[in-house]
Amino acid sequence: MEFSKYIKQEYFKWEQEQGEPCTVTDFARWLGVSQQSMSAWMKGLYNPRKLEDIAKLKNKLGPEVFNVLGLGLPAELDEPIEDLARAIMEFPPEVRGLVRATIIETAMEAAQQKQLKNSDWVTRRMMELLLEKVKKQEATDSV
Repeated sequence: MEFSKYIKQEYFKWEQEQGEPCTVTDFARWLGVSQQSMSAWMKGLYNPRKLEDIAKLKNKLGPEVFNVLGLGLPAELDEPIEDLARAIMEFPPEVRGLVRATIIETAMEAAQQKQLKNSDWVTRRMMELLLEKVKKQEATDSV
């Protein structure tokens, strides 16, 4: 995906989360970057080049910024993700599916509820969802 398309999608998503119309300047301010840079990125004139700007984008929008920019994940993110993937691959396929679905569902709910930074909420909700999925799986298996 081109960065200009990605940053526009993120802007519209952020604007919806605010619950009211917001300007590109408001979005740039929230991200901590200049309005001029934001405008140029949205027009596709150039992509973020300054490490400081890329770090600010990652902090607000997540590590997928690196992939969109074609940079790959930095080592401090790549290693824990690889460790997690290796651990999950040791599980039976049906368990891998439950874990994957639970993580995705938790992340989506946390974003909708604006709880992504609330580790207590995320942990509690992830456990609730996993328990629900396990109970559903057990009920299906016993039939």
